[in-house]
Amino acid sequence: MHAPVEEGACLTCHSPHNSNHPSLTISATPELCLNCHDGSDSDFKSKHLGLDGSLIDCKKCHDPHVTAEKGLIFQFGHDPFKSGDCNTCHTSLTEEDK
Repeated sequence: MHAPVEEGACLTCHSPHNSNHPSLTISATPELCLNCHDGSDSDFKSKHLGLDGSLIDCKKCHDPHVTAEKGLIFQFGHDPFKSGDCNTCHTSLTEEDK
């Protein structure tokens, strides 16, 4: 479970009454996620094909609330993704891949 969800701190990410972003979030991803996560950190980059977090659409791979998978990864994904072999298909990520 994502820490803000577990703590009942929905307002960390959501605006309860009005927002210009989907699901009433306070900002769009990746900006929303980078409020708490350091996308330029070397550990972060090593888990994301070396990419800076400011270039990634976090919600393409991560469930922002809860999942049984480590790292809040979506429970169902294609085999290369699930085994961490992203480079099998993505030898060089471009803006279209993110």
